[in-house]
Amino acid sequence: MFLSVNAISWSPEGSKIATRSNDSTMIVWNTGNGQKLFTLKGTKPSGWSPDGTKFLMAGYKNNGFVYSSSTGEVLISLDTLHPFNSTVQWSPDGSKFISTENNSAFIWSAVTGEKLFTLTGDGFSITGALWIRTAEKLPSPVIRP
Repeated sequence: MFLSVNAISWSPEGSKIATRSNDSTMIVWNTGNGQKLFTLKGTKPSGWSPDGTKFLMAGYKNNGFVYSSSTGEVLISLDTLHPFNSTVQWSPDGSKFISTENNSAFIWSAVTGEKLFTLTGDGFSITGALWIRTAEKLPSPVIRP
């Protein structure tokens, strides 16, 4: 089987790169020496925390994981994070993230993994979300009819 890299992402501080291949394998690399740091299996890498110390990834069975970006260790396991519909965005301070699925958006604690609350699209599909980078504003879901 031929594997190709179909996604790549720099860590915010530039010391690591995450690559994803078509078999849903993600490898984190050291950009200083090209060394492979660790390998993760998942369906949808969702991005680095703003400080680059964590990485969020949707799993195979409606779950997700927050990993240490240094070791690949699971820091938080999340339930009900659907890998195929979910778009995930970290808050600017890294304390929360939002995931979207169908007509709902969920705010999670990035410290405990607790689902803090749910935003609904009132019957419309929510296809993404953006954090407003000012004092403690909630993310704004992107709603499509």
